[in-house]
Amino acid sequence: IRKKVDPSKFMTPYIAHSQKMQDLFSPNKYKEKFEKTKGQPYASTTDTPELRRIKKV
Repeated sequence: IRKKVDPSKFMTPYIAHSQKMQDLFSPNKYKEKFEKTKGQPYASTTDTPELRRIKKV
């Protein structure tokens, strides 16, 4: 006969961190984010010396 166990007793900082990382890096969320941004153009936010030179001309 199995007894119900309170899972909060086993929630160590390591397990909490690992669950958070699983949520952040889950393949489903990654693919969902990719599908949202698929049609949008790439936005370059860095202002390189070459771009600054081109803007001056």
